[in-house]
Amino acid sequence: MNVAALLELLNIPSAVFLPDLGLSQDKGKTKSILAHHGVPTPAYAVWPPEETPSTSHLQFPLIVKPLREDASLGIDNDALVKDSASLLRQAEKIHLLHHQPALVENTSKVGN
Repeated sequence: MNVAALLELLNIPSAVFLPDLGLSQDKGKTKSILAHHGVPTPAYAVWPPEETPSTSHLQFPLIVKPLREDASLGIDNDALVKDSASLLRQAEKIHLLHHQPALVENTSKVGN
């Protein structure tokens, strides 16, 4: 996103529309918009710090990643969780290291 903004400041043509690029940084909002338009995505929950969202609609194994990081930043060997204890540990790790909510997502079943 920073490179696209720099290109715009320098009046260098770019195929990137900055508001769209900025919105796509929030994976939860992006998934919600896609689902609204009928694009199937894996079921998910956003897990803010200091809260415990309902994850009963999700099935292990799950992937846990930062909500607002670019590409694969924040996804490590512990991102794939297979039980509730590791889910809690990984969400807390995201909160501590990235200072943002965690996105908890099914790894296989796609649906709205």
